[in-house]
Amino acid sequence: MLCKLLAIPPRAAWHYRALDDVDRSYPPHDILVETSQGIALLRWLLHSVLPFPTFLLDYRYLAARLSIEPSSLRRILFSKQGAQVRKVLHRYEYSGLLASFSGPRWWRAGIEHWIWNETKGDPFSKPALQTLARAKMARALKPSQIEKPVISLDDQFRPTDDLIELSSAVQIGPDGWPPFADAAWVSLDAAKSNSTLAALVTPPDRARLF
Repeated sequence: MLCKLLAIPPRAAWHYRALDDVDRSYPPHDILVETSQGIALLRWLLHSVLPFPTFLLDYRYLAARLSIEPSSLRRILFSKQGAQVRKVLHRYEYSGLLASFSGPRWWRAGIEHWIWNETKGDPFSKPALQTLARAKMARALKPSQIEKPVISLDDQFRPTDDLIELSSAVQIGPDGWPPFADAAWVSLDAAKSNSTLAALVTPPDRARLF
């Protein structure tokens, strides 16, 4: 039932990896329409999955994974010139329940499978990632100059189009941020200048504020 509602591609090589990712994201046990009217699943997707980098990625986290500028991917993806990009990503696009909520998302498992194959088993090589993005998707995509880019959150804990260097970032723990989602990051400078952000910095990074 969960596979059907989330539309996990049944014949994809990464099907079981996606299913494992979903299972680790604490899906509601009571998902049968006969017993829950689907409300539990909708609540889980709306509050714990779609707003965060989980087993589904929005364009920002996809761009960071490919080491390209999020604004560049957004501009091309949603333009007339983005047909090739959309074609390449189509097989990994999420099409399940609430797929039209707040923009497209892609299966992390599918993207990782694609990256592994296209980089010939070198999925974290920055040159290989940027070559993949520009050769297979669009040459107009702007490579990031940051060595290890992560997405920065704003003061409302929403993802931005700004990439920051991992070594210049601190991890925060906002209320409601799922434990199965990727870490939440803000720049060290932002945390030092904003007492609300500073209060949420996780213990391993707290000493860097002083």
